[in-house]
Amino acid sequence: MDKAFKNEFATSINLLGASFYAPINEQDQSEVLPYLKQAKLKKFLSKQDRLAIIGFANLLNQFKGDRENLLKKSGLYLCVGYIPFEENTIRSLAKASQAEGAFSMDAFSSNGISSINPLTTFKCLPNMPAYHITSTFDLQGTSFTTYPGTGQLYQAIEMAMLDLEMNKIDYAFVGAVCDQDNFLVKSFHNRINQNCKLIDAAGFCCLTNQKLINEHSWVETPWELKNFQIAYQSIDPLDTGYHKSSDTQNHYGSADFFYTYQINQSKDFFEIQRSVEMR
Repeated sequence: MDKAFKNEFATSINLLGASFYAPINEQDQSEVLPYLKQAKLKKFLSKQDRLAIIGFANLLNQFKGDRENLLKKSGLYLCVGYIPFEENTIRSLAKASQAEGAFSMDAFSSNGISSINPLTTFKCLPNMPAYHITSTFDLQGTSFTTYPGTGQLYQAIEMAMLDLEMNKIDYAFVGAVCDQDNFLVKSFHNRINQNCKLIDAAGFCCLTNQKLINEHSWVETPWELKNFQIAYQSIDPLDTGYHKSSDTQNHYGSADFFYTYQINQSKDFFEIQRSVEMR
């Protein structure tokens, strides 16, 4: 995991299309409804689940071919953000889990867990965005979920490419979804020197083999990925420290990959993004 990685592909891998979604305020609350099989299912969705469904739909809506046939031959490869938790809920849980002013495992198991909505547990599970995408859109191929960071998104891309090469699937939907405007996620970033504006975001792209590019395409000329490299180095707080940067900029988490696509809209996109170094 901490070593550089490079792969020369046996078959050509092409990008057919990509999308990026960053809602304004609670925009995702209403935009997700048209995609749900039943409106009441909304109560089972966390913000990250809603972002995932809308982000995936934004890409799928660009497709003009046989959607059902496409989804039968597709896999999903998803990188999710840091585990979110709402401040009011975590304070309620903490208060009910105390005995004489200190945390108590007995109080936590008997009172704490029961003090919050039981659906909260499911909403926090990192594999739920992938489940809701596959359930909502009847995606029937392979599924892979990995966890926060740009480096992890590249692991998802690598897994998608390997499955394409082995002909497990014909199309690979690779995506990232991050609930970042969130009490717990903000607390984490404040501790690790991230002086940035955290933005909720989701992004997806569709990859396929060259032999299929004439069958379906979101773009006139699919972009071919020649090679793929990952240079990963984990954060060492003893070396880098936890100093705060003076520059404040928007931070889209692992969905930044798709934000960069939206800004560039050029064939240089893969050339720019195919190598990543994490510090």
